[in-house]
Amino acid sequence: MTTLVGRLAAQRAEELVGSPFAHCGRGPVAYDCVGLALESYKFAGVDLPDFRGYSRQTVLNDPAAMVNPILEHFRKVDEIQIGDLLLFAIKGHLTHVAIALGADAFVHAYEGSINKAVRENMTEDWRKRLQGAYRLK
Repeated sequence: MTTLVGRLAAQRAEELVGSPFAHCGRGPVAYDCVGLALESYKFAGVDLPDFRGYSRQTVLNDPAAMVNPILEHFRKVDEIQIGDLLLFAIKGHLTHVAIALGADAFVHAYEGSINKAVRENMTEDWRKRLQGAYRLK
């Protein structure tokens, strides 16, 4: 059963679709993937720790520096529900998060050709990158 927090986090993530991407972006104008997740959960009443003080190189060398402080508040789940935090490997590094809109779609802020927050379908390519789904404890 989807929680109220999950529904509110997903609602806020969808409201942020179209926001520009910025490395270490924490809003209100631009977001990176973690900034979008933090803002989405904050809207739902949950304050999560931020890793913004880390450099991009630190995160690439030690991805746990980014995800472990956040994941301490979550438990890994097998079935994706609305509002779950999704963790992806990009270019072999565990460095990307998104907010699930259910099992088949998610919202994330993505650098590169997209360079903004978007709603994305869970394609086979994204499923291959998916390292886990996490729900608040």
